[in-house]
Amino acid sequence: MADFQKMNAKESAKRLRALDVLMVDEISMVSAEFWTALERGIRQIRGGELPWGGLQLVLCGDFAQLPPVATRPSPNQPPDVFLNRGAFVYAPAGTSLQL
Repeated sequence: MADFQKMNAKESAKRLRALDVLMVDEISMVSAEFWTALERGIRQIRGGELPWGGLQLVLCGDFAQLPPVATRPSPNQPPDVFLNRGAFVYAPAGTSLQL
């Protein structure tokens, strides 16, 4: 989760607040767990209650090609590492696209 803490650094947060559009390629590789945590972090930095802090999303990917990166934890995996289960479309309402 240390990488998410880097989003709160002064320069990173300033860049995230200045964005109008966020483009994500290979969205099929993003897990619901990661997607939810990312949305929560960006919404907090940008302020407000709108999903993604009002940021417009452009997502590209082929769901028939690549699944989320990992499907199960390894035996030696630290407890704060994402398990990466399920595609991003299975994230809770408000963080994912409503298909």
